[in-house]
Amino acid sequence: MNRRRALTTMLMASAGASLLQSKRALAQDAAPASTTGTIYLLPDKGSDTNPGTKDSPLKTLAAAAKRVNESTGTDAATIILSEGVYAVGETAVFKPANRFFSKERRLTIRAEVLPDDPNWHTGRMPTLIHTMPLSPDWNGRPDPFGGVAYGMMIETSHVTIQGLKILGMPVVEQPKRGAIHRVYPIGRNGRDLDDLEIKQCLFAGDRKFTGSGGGPALNFRDTDPSFLELVGTKKSDEPLELEMDQSKRNYLHPKEGTEAAKIGAGIFINKP
Repeated sequence: MNRRRALTTMLMASAGASLLQSKRALAQDAAPASTTGTIYLLPDKGSDTNPGTKDSPLKTLAAAAKRVNESTGTDAATIILSEGVYAVGETAVFKPANRFFSKERRLTIRAEVLPDDPNWHTGRMPTLIHTMPLSPDWNGRPDPFGGVAYGMMIETSHVTIQGLKILGMPVVEQPKRGAIHRVYPIGRNGRDLDDLEIKQCLFAGDRKFTGSGGGPALNFRDTDPSFLELVGTKKSDEPLELEMDQSKRNYLHPKEGTEAAKIGAGIFINKP
């Protein structure tokens, strides 16, 4: 091989290596951020093509679920919802195949501002409104009541959901006789799963909070309230009077000066 051909071969090899490195760099820049840490959501300015950082947040909870499902490892993960109104247009299914959580290293889905923050009020709670089409199936079989919507399906263990305001659908609950539009905002089908913690959340609807049985409506039995763990509970014989002024920070809490307020009772605010 003469010197000219050798020099040409070396230059072509060098150019090929540089091109390969450039493609790798572009691929790394385009890859989504790792979900080993924190994913941020913002409903009005977020985009599901963003990496999910605080400066470049996602838009939907379903997109955050997909990032978690595609991740690997055993570290904790946190999904933070900034205040605003989230139109839940599809079910967020949390079912990672190669990501495992534990009691200490949990998957947490929470509001950015929690009730223990002195600047918190109910208006700062992320609000989830279910806007997805109704599914014709319920628990794997045709639904006899006119359709059902699922918000979050938590198909993994050791999950905390905290500080969210969850509404139903922006439609009439009974649009016609015999039809019931139902929303299951948080569901779980896996019988071998464990440790689902829901705290400091506000649910607004006209039906049951939780239950078990053969179906909705009248044949859907209330679950015994003993299944809820009440931590640090105190009792009083005095009638409970709630603050209904929404401009006050203790809205939906016992009115100031009552016995319940003195002992620190409340849905959201923790007193020392």
